[in-house]
Amino acid sequence: MAMATSIEHDSLSYELSISPTCTRFEIGNNNYLGITVLNESLKYIMAIGMDQIERRILNLSGYLEEELLHAGAEVLSPRAESKRSAIICFTAGDVEQLHKRLMERRIITTLRRDSIRVSLGIYNSEEEIETLAAAVREFLG
Repeated sequence: MAMATSIEHDSLSYELSISPTCTRFEIGNNNYLGITVLNESLKYIMAIGMDQIERRILNLSGYLEEELLHAGAEVLSPRAESKRSAIICFTAGDVEQLHKRLMERRIITTLRRDSIRVSLGIYNSEEEIETLAAAVREFLG
């Protein structure tokens, strides 16, 4: 059984031959790099512990909320710890201009409709949060 394909405008022509035996179901190459990285990532996460990761992220998001409020921003995400997550959305003046200024300072956020989204991870620091809050405070002047 053979299947031929050609693309005329590029004059590219090739033929795809499907094996008549069960070798047709063999995969090409395993993603050994991806498997290894996934394995090491899981080891890293498990060594830290999911409870510690959750606690760290909730502490960071609580600190971020406080700093944004002190900077004059309006936090749109739920503020109760039981509803808090690693994602904080806020608004502060012209969010498109603020987002642009943050990006110019290499403060990575995401513009979401009429708000700015901050996604936290265990690798983020209190100093990074303070840098973001200072930039918001300066923007709001």
